[in-house]
Amino acid sequence: MQLETPYKTPSTMDAAVEEVATYTPKVFASEGRIGRLRFLVYSFLYQFLLTLVIAVSVGVITAIYKSGIGDIPILIGALIALAAIVSIWVALVPVKRRLHDMNCSAWWAIIYFIPVIQFIFYLVLLFAPGTAMSNQFGPKPDKNSVPIIVFGLIFPLLTVGVGVAAALAIPAYNDYVQRVQPQ
Repeated sequence: MQLETPYKTPSTMDAAVEEVATYTPKVFASEGRIGRLRFLVYSFLYQFLLTLVIAVSVGVITAIYKSGIGDIPILIGALIALAAIVSIWVALVPVKRRLHDMNCSAWWAIIYFIPVIQFIFYLVLLFAPGTAMSNQFGPKPDKNSVPIIVFGLIFPLLTVGVGVAAALAIPAYNDYVQRVQPQ
């Protein structure tokens, strides 16, 4: 039998150590929490995929229009309605998940649709820390994986690069068009 002595060093068995439960967020899930970097990556990924789908749809509608098959105004109206619905979902899902990480209700996402305040709200979502432990919306998300970190660096650089390229290319193209036109 081992006697308890007051001079014994504390062991981990004696201390009440709470283990932090975590989970791995899924990219296309609409529930759960995501951190700041995942919010940035998921927002860019959703917008990129939406742009790709719309571009393919416009290409298909253009091909249908040139072939003379079908009623184009109905197709264009359906495409615009579908794009509007999907755009709202694409905008709200990462915002909702980020708000849940900050232990806030998803109703705060309404602020995202106010034009001037939207930019400030996005910056708050991007830079404000989330809850360190589990909250009412679930356990804390896992640490960011290497692909999330890499995409978190690539997407903003890609956006700035495309913007700079467009700012340089569009005036050069307009100048070219003006020089080529017969006088």
